[in-house]
Amino acid sequence: FEAAKRTHPDSTSADDGDDDEGLAFRRITDAYELLLSSGDVDDTCESLITAKEEAEYRSACLNVLGIPAETVEESKADPAFRDWLNGNSNCAKWWRMFLANNGGLAQKLRPSAGLLGEAPRARRRRQTPCFT
Repeated sequence: FEAAKRTHPDSTSADDGDDDEGLAFRRITDAYELLLSSGDVDDTCESLITAKEEAEYRSACLNVLGIPAETVEESKADPAFRDWLNGNSNCAKWWRMFLANNGGLAQKLRPSAGLLGEAPRARRRRQTPCFT
């Protein structure tokens, strides 16, 4: 909690701008993960994320990034992606801006209920005709 509090924008002064954005983002991410791993926080998303918030997040993913929200969630969980976010490329800055405006690295999708507890089935692919 203390690490998260130290890096929160409201508790840091404007002259702490020595760090680049990537390093600051990584520090915040580490503080968030430390907070979750402490066991003091219930990270179940069912009660935290409303259907309206999920719909807004899905819409933002498609409108801003052009990809489905599920892909964004998979990316946020990938350690290689998190390392890439530390960079100063235009794309990394764009993603950091998107994440900063849409809940950061926290999960933003509610777990799917599935049908009667079954795992979701893969969709069938359309058969393409064979032209000879």
